[in-house]
Amino acid sequence: RRNWAAVTHALRLKARLESARKRRRHQSLMQLQALVDDVRPAINGEEGTLLSRHLGQTTSGGKAYGDERRKSAQQGSDAKWLQSLASPADVSDAAASLSPAAMSPSRLGSRLRGFWAVGLAPRWQLGAELARSMAALGLLTEASALFEQLELWDECVSALSVIGHAADAERIVRSRLDEVPSPAMWVHLGDLTDDESCFEKAWELSGGSYARAKFKLGSRAMSAERWADARAHLQAALNLKAHYSEAWYCSSVCLLKLDDTEGALAEMRRVVAIDPSHHQAWSSLGGLLSKKRLKREALFAFREACKLRGDSWQLWQH
Repeated sequence: RRNWAAVTHALRLKARLESARKRRRHQSLMQLQALVDDVRPAINGEEGTLLSRHLGQTTSGGKAYGDERRKSAQQGSDAKWLQSLASPADVSDAAASLSPAAMSPSRLGSRLRGFWAVGLAPRWQLGAELARSMAALGLLTEASALFEQLELWDECVSALSVIGHAADAERIVRSRLDEVPSPAMWVHLGDLTDDESCFEKAWELSGGSYARAKFKLGSRAMSAERWADARAHLQAALNLKAHYSEAWYCSSVCLLKLDDTEGALAEMRRVVAIDPSHHQAWSSLGGLLSKKRLKREALFAFREACKLRGDSWQLWQH
């Protein structure tokens, strides 16, 4: 007999693994949505889930709609991959009748069997994973709505900013600052309003512990070509997050602008050590090594850059 907690956790891990494969990402998303529907059944009066909207279906009054969904899937172009899911229609059919009020004690007991041994994640974490999968696939409107429902404000504001809803993002940020001021919201406000003082307020509010604020200040100083100030801000951020490869890369660029080749070379080596997939760092490292006449090491660096970005003719030119 199947254990509900173990099966749910296994399907979640399966969806997480499939999300790393391009051809399986859509299937992973639909599997996560089916799990969310199963864990949190539809309530009377709610709109259809992402899975039902994708198939042109809606739920009303908690009625099962599995038969109609199967019929629609057979007529649509998504029938093949839909049939390969781990019974999402069956999960949704069951979800319609599994509201807490309607669930029998025996059914509830079967779901609790082995719950503590499996270590099943909370419902909101499953929803957050679904929202992040949506954002990774470009479904930012759906993702932002789910982030807002889960009160994950940082990711909600980021999603709204990407899709161009700056007014909605700023409204959420200001409302959060009125309720519970946080360094993250001050940084978002600085990005939305292009106000450098917001980053300074974020740094002061965090008591000097929010590296992202200093990185933003460093980026703005680099845009203004204030290289010494930019490096000072970036070093303050790196003192808190030494594994931040992009900050090391920007700091190395500042040293190059300040004519400190040796320091730039050392920091560029650190960038590729932290993040071997940073093609710009490999290319810059190759240029620095070639200036020092270390041709073999420079050739290796340029080859690594070309492996990562083979479509860039500038890298092949080196």
